[in-house]
Amino acid sequence: RQLLVSVKQNKKLMFVIPSLEGGGAERVAANLLKEFNATDVSITLVLFSKKRGYGWPDNVKVRYINIEPHKNLIYTIFKFFLIIFSLTKIIKEEKPFNILSFMDYTNIIVILCNMLFHKKTKITISVRTAPTLHLHRYSKNFLNSVISLLIRLLYNRADKIIAVSEFSRLDLIGNFGIEQKKVVTIYNPADINRINILAEEEISHQWFKEKVPIIISVGRLSREKGFDYLLKAFAIVKEKMDVRLLILGEGEEEGDLKRLSRELGIDKDVYFHGFQENPYKYMKRSTIYVLSSLYEGFPNVLIEAMTCGVPVISTIYNPCTNEIIEHEKNGLLVPVADEKALAESMFRLLNDEELRRSMSEEAKKNIRKFSIERITDQYKAVLGI
Repeated sequence: RQLLVSVKQNKKLMFVIPSLEGGGAERVAANLLKEFNATDVSITLVLFSKKRGYGWPDNVKVRYINIEPHKNLIYTIFKFFLIIFSLTKIIKEEKPFNILSFMDYTNIIVILCNMLFHKKTKITISVRTAPTLHLHRYSKNFLNSVISLLIRLLYNRADKIIAVSEFSRLDLIGNFGIEQKKVVTIYNPADINRINILAEEEISHQWFKEKVPIIISVGRLSREKGFDYLLKAFAIVKEKMDVRLLILGEGEEEGDLKRLSRELGIDKDVYFHGFQENPYKYMKRSTIYVLSSLYEGFPNVLIEAMTCGVPVISTIYNPCTNEIIEHEKNGLLVPVADEKALAESMFRLLNDEELRRSMSEEAKKNIRKFSIERITDQYKAVLGI
């Protein structure tokens, strides 16, 4: 029995992700790192950047492949192969029994490393979006075409593929030729107890000391999050009532979004508050939460907002939204990229306190299936821990 325990404790698992800066995949990885018991498995975390938003336990070993991004195509290609070389060296040194990687770019690198040098290491990849939407419908460019081809060529070489929704799983099988037996759906986790504790923290922001309703939205400030449509919808609502919009997050679109808010004449009532490690205290005290994304794999933030008790509105960017929200029962769904429909739902919910209360109550009944404990057990089963 002692021998079995010793073998179990000597198992090494490797996480590979570009960074633990703010973002949905990063939050999932950080949550899983905290939940995986150190007595079950030792963990090495490999990052491609030292930029940090989320933390990790002290007993996690961290290895960096710190290569700065660059717009030059030749450097980007060189960087790609340099990462493969560096990661291969780390894998040889660490000798993990299984590698869990996050996001398509990283997944491809890990599979190539294993094909070329480490064929005995098990590979589990986590696909964070529905590739058809991410790589074709909304983000057409040469690099995405290459990634799409590599998914078709390489993903079946992974031992297991974790899709974050049934929609994503079916997309991989139906549109990319991935073997059905390899793909399993595991939803993104929510650390419900931790969220509830953090939601009670005090807020110093002046808006929360006043009685004006607050709409909140959280996410990376990038094109696919649809914040431009949210700003346009907010401008419509603002013409009818006194209301404010709080946006938490950072990203390349921040300058353009601030400029748009000035052009719409709403900049005094829109506050870009940057990345917040604890967004929950803001969610709990806001009037409604809005997700305006053009597409998502599986939006952690909806589960987190529901946990905080704030009623939610979301664009119905793909059928996975229905895996979280039942329209008119625990939230409202609106079409993608339609600021008028979004504004109508926002105005309706802001002015119906009873609807907000009932949706909040229904949402809290349904979130247990996304609990970190339940999701961690599912990950452990797939990884063989």
